[in-house]
Amino acid sequence: QPIGFLNISVNIRMTVLRLADGSLMVKDPIAPTGECLAMLKSLGEVRHIVLGSTALEHKVFCRAFVDKFPEASFYAPPGLFNYLPGYSDFTPRGLGLLVDLVRPVRITGYLTPGFAAASLNGVDYPASERPGWADEVSHELLFFDAPIANAAEVAFFHKRTRSLLVTDSVTYINSTSEDWMTRRGMRDRSFPLNLYPKEWSPARKKATDMMQVLTVQTPYKDEDLAALTDKLYVCPQLRLFVFETDPALVLEWVARVSKWDFARVIPSHFDVAEGASRRDFQDAFSFISDRKGSGQLAPLPGDHALGVQKLVQVILRRTLFKERLEAGRMTPLEYAQEEDGEYR
Repeated sequence: QPIGFLNISVNIRMTVLRLADGSLMVKDPIAPTGECLAMLKSLGEVRHIVLGSTALEHKVFCRAFVDKFPEASFYAPPGLFNYLPGYSDFTPRGLGLLVDLVRPVRITGYLTPGFAAASLNGVDYPASERPGWADEVSHELLFFDAPIANAAEVAFFHKRTRSLLVTDSVTYINSTSEDWMTRRGMRDRSFPLNLYPKEWSPARKKATDMMQVLTVQTPYKDEDLAALTDKLYVCPQLRLFVFETDPALVLEWVARVSKWDFARVIPSHFDVAEGASRRDFQDAFSFISDRKGSGQLAPLPGDHALGVQKLVQVILRRTLFKERLEAGRMTPLEYAQEEDGEYR
């Protein structure tokens, strides 16, 4: 389904797996429109639903979707409630912040490691029954215990098809293919929102439209297109504000995910990375594992808004994440220098 704002149009993907018993497992449910439900019905019976992220655009339709399949199990990541000052009662278990405080949803279990009981960011999550899909689909949780909010991403590995399913952790933009949004004219806009040169191909227009989510501005330069497309890539906002707050935690998660021998990566936005390997996945996170050498593998875009983002990152490190920084849990930044000469 499309989501958009002003001059940006992006797809949001729901992935459906067929299990050995013929039932369907749905990851990251989208709005249950009549068309969506009809397509699912043509495939088979939905018995399992999983949510791979605490991000709002992925959980916002969960209540409506889960309600359509009352017999299906629903497993969600921990941390679905964000922290609210003065609010300590986390029941009934819903899906985070104001939208879900008003509309709680039933949760069969949590996607903790091994479905075991866990205490994360001051919240106790009970052990969950092992779901029927667990023998065919493995999962790995990445959980950030930020001072003011939770952030979680769950990677899934479908063993039979060797498919890695992620939500937002990495993206992939194909620079030579169109998509259904382009073919339906959803990227064709009138002035002043359509700034594409007339000679651009539909594929270039699609890739640039997607890239604007990563770069804020419209990148016209060929070097920008080459730097951000045709590779697994971590969104700069996630990189600066989430992943770099606890590099060791991220690298441990990347190492666990890299034990799976996958042959494709299916994110919940943009294109599917057919043929992507464990090495490609590791290279996307080279800004943590090899910061000095990551310029080619994981470059930051030449974006005028990037300086503002870096400034915000420095401020967060000196306020909310100060203890974590001083404890050595965060990678020093080459562009943030303290008065004593030490890089932070």
